[in-house]
Amino acid sequence: YKKNTPIIKQVSIIKYYSLISLGISTSILLNMLIFIIHKPEITLSIPLYINIISSGIIGPIYEEIIFRYIYLNKLKKFNSNIKSITINTIVFAIIHLNPIKIFYALILGLILNIAYNKNNNILVPIIIHISSNLIAVFLTNYNNYLLILSTVLLLLSTYINIKEK
Repeated sequence: YKKNTPIIKQVSIIKYYSLISLGISTSILLNMLIFIIHKPEITLSIPLYINIISSGIIGPIYEEIIFRYIYLNKLKKFNSNIKSITINTIVFAIIHLNPIKIFYALILGLILNIAYNKNNNILVPIIIHISSNLIAVFLTNYNNYLLILSTVLLLLSTYINIKEK
């Protein structure tokens, strides 16, 4: 995309763990809220390892390169940061088609767009997205303790990500 701009920059260890925590806590919190509203029927016709590789690793990397690195950067050439993030977040959510997934992708997409915009490093939203999708593969039921723990972890990881330069 850009010849002289590296697509991936180095991330500190503290930032790395706080990004994983942000992805995990966001995923758990959103899934617990979704389970309160609607109990999805989980019927996987594909093996778990295929789901982990496709939805947990390859999909997030592909989506981040397309939506953050290419699409958001193109939008920012013609729009303000806020307008670009808003458009990108809405389009990212809509492509997930299912109403439950649209809600999930809207919140996660906003976090990913803000994280990329703040850091200008594609590795940041990739780490958040992979950790979020990987944990979502294993969440199947509502749990009060997970809801409370994810809320605390989300607040803590958000604070660390704001303070970490």
